[in-house]
Amino acid sequence: VPAGTASNVSFTNTIAQGSVTGTGPGGDGVSNPDTTGTAGIVTVDSIAVSKSFAPGSIAQGGTSTLSIVVRNRTVNPVTGVDLTDNLPAGVALAANPAPTNGCGGTLQAFPGDTAVRLTAGSLGARPDASQETSCTITVRVTSTTVGSHANTIQPANFTSSAGTISGNATASLNVTTGITGTKSFLPTAVTPGGVSRATVTITNASNRQLTNVSLDDSGMGAGLVVANPANTATSCAGSPTLVVNPGATQAQMQGATLNAGASCTFSFDVTTSGTGPWTNS
Repeated sequence: VPAGTASNVSFTNTIAQGSVTGTGPGGDGVSNPDTTGTAGIVTVDSIAVSKSFAPGSIAQGGTSTLSIVVRNRTVNPVTGVDLTDNLPAGVALAANPAPTNGCGGTLQAFPGDTAVRLTAGSLGARPDASQETSCTITVRVTSTTVGSHANTIQPANFTSSAGTISGNATASLNVTTGITGTKSFLPTAVTPGGVSRATVTITNASNRQLTNVSLDDSGMGAGLVVANPANTATSCAGSPTLVVNPGATQAQMQGATLNAGASCTFSFDVTTSGTGPWTNS
């Protein structure tokens, strides 16, 4: 491959028709009758960086492991690897960053900081039979800011004896609220004056226990009220207080406990009057 060739350029090598020849038992000549034996090669960057989050989505206050992989695709060792990964706004290193460094040199990753820094790292030469050799850095990060956070290492933030990277290395971390609720009715169709069972399922998507979990279901539409009897029930832990009064248009649960990754339910009966459909939001 010519020196200075850009990345992602394809080269093909083909054995042309008649270029493979031989002599048969009777002295007659033989050759390949058509073009065959095509093989391809694609150029890649001499030095590259990739990154990822695991998991890629966390609840507010949760943690994710950020991995940074440096790749050497040359036949020579790479030294003087310096990189700075500036975390996006709203993301910081966890209280216990638990850093690991397979790239040598000095890694700086301090609790609560917003940057990961490697100085004087190095990689060995790629083996003859391989495309590359690589090393990995990992740290734990956290965020309480809901949304998608793009984390980028730019060419200006990377130097080495093999030069810098050709483009941005980016990965995104998604942060959710951590607690969700869904609602269902059974049956989903009743006549006026009929009774249906309302069930609210609460899920803790975070990696920590939640206390004082409370729910205020005050969205009962016209013609929809708590039945008599209400037959109130919950599977939520923590001995929560249930405020569900027959004839009311509101149902409450107060003071539940919900373990990390767990779900629980809050149920009661409702009755209808007038002409539907009836809504509860």
